[in-house]
Amino acid sequence: MVFSSDPYFSNRERFISNLYWSKSKGLVRYEKTDGECWELVEGD
Repeated sequence: MVFSSDPYFSNRERFISNLYWSKSKGLVRYEKTDGECWELVEGD
């Protein structure tokens, strides 16, 4: 499931624009308006 920010906030710097949510794992990724992103990585 992807949650997107309200367009009102999307012009701010370093604001989280999208959250990616998994029912089984919770937060798995986010993307910021400045291009930075974080992604859950599973180890072996």
